[in-house]
Amino acid sequence: MSPAIKPTHGGTVLATLITILVVLATLTILLMNGACTQCFAGKPPQGQAAMGLVVPFFGLGGAVLVMGLAGLLACFRISGSALGQIHSSPTVAGLIVVVVTFGAALAAGMAFMLWCEPVSVSLALRAATVPLCIALGLVGPVVLAVALLTGLWTTRDTLAANPGSAVPLRVLFWAVVALAVAGYAMGGSLLWKSLALQAANQAAALKNELERQAERLAHANKPVEQRFADELAGFSSDSPLWPILSYLPTIPGQQEPNDAARAVVIKRALQAPDFDAGLRDCMEGQYYLYRQGGAELLRHVDDQHLASHQDAWGEILIAGVRTTTEGIECRPAWLTETFDSKPDPLGHVESLLGAAKRFEQWSGYPRLREQFEQMARAAADLNPGKDRDKLIKMLAKAGFSAREASGAR
Repeated sequence: MSPAIKPTHGGTVLATLITILVVLATLTILLMNGACTQCFAGKPPQGQAAMGLVVPFFGLGGAVLVMGLAGLLACFRISGSALGQIHSSPTVAGLIVVVVTFGAALAAGMAFMLWCEPVSVSLALRAATVPLCIALGLVGPVVLAVALLTGLWTTRDTLAANPGSAVPLRVLFWAVVALAVAGYAMGGSLLWKSLALQAANQAAALKNELERQAERLAHANKPVEQRFADELAGFSSDSPLWPILSYLPTIPGQQEPNDAARAVVIKRALQAPDFDAGLRDCMEGQYYLYRQGGAELLRHVDDQHLASHQDAWGEILIAGVRTTTEGIECRPAWLTETFDSKPDPLGHVESLLGAAKRFEQWSGYPRLREQFEQMARAAADLNPGKDRDKLIKMLAKAGFSAREASGAR
């Protein structure tokens, strides 16, 4: 070993541990920056291939932390090594060692980040990107390792005996300081850009949300018929019937459609492809809301359309009443259950009764009446409560009482 670099008599175990950490961190940095970037001459991968960058990213991150740990441990050798010559105060000298060591190691990581994102620098500096990355990412770690280990293993006595050896140590120290400045500057720039981008994204998201809220508020302030017309205008020409019919029922807590709004919806519904088949699907389907929408359409459609389709639509209404009756028969808690899109069970039956009233002169009305009489019998078997009493009274007022239905049977 050179007489200028002679181990101190105490703490050689610690010095050896620091040396191992420095060597491992340096080799890892050189491997990640050299092999993974082709010495910064290759092009960074794009798309799915960019997933491979996670290995050098975490490898460099770990190496930077290990090098910082080595600098921290080196503080315990300040008093007996050449590192103590950095400042007259051992505490300040140790702090400088830690800050400078971590910053110089960080510069190697920033070189890799710069290689990954070459567009992050200005066009004027882009031509110097490769030389800069080589200096910071390949040469820098070696300089840092040499400077740290030389200062660690050189004793004060050796330095005092060989004053000339202080000159290269100073050169190494200021070279590492320059690396640290570059590392912190690039890290700060990357952090600033990241924070600026995050702030810009949050501002854009807030702006978009405010615009959406303003649009929703403006839409909500329109007359209900205009709102319905605007929303239905977004439906395609081959849109199925069920989403259109969902506008017709009155849902508790929401504004009731007026005559003008119903006219808008019915006009659009009649334009649906294969209307009769779609209406039957809604009336026989699982979801009560669409069945109620179909009943509301039959309840409010103009007389001309009703007269020209009375037989077909009457049969569909019978099927709808039968489907609801079957639901009431098999579920004693039918009036309090809201699943299967059944927000208002009483309103649902009221819609069916309103539609049936328009078919009183139809030749098939007796069969429709039979279905309502069956519904009245089923209603009497529902769980006792105010809603059951209301349903029985509603059916009785329309001429369908459970008692009369049982007697007729």
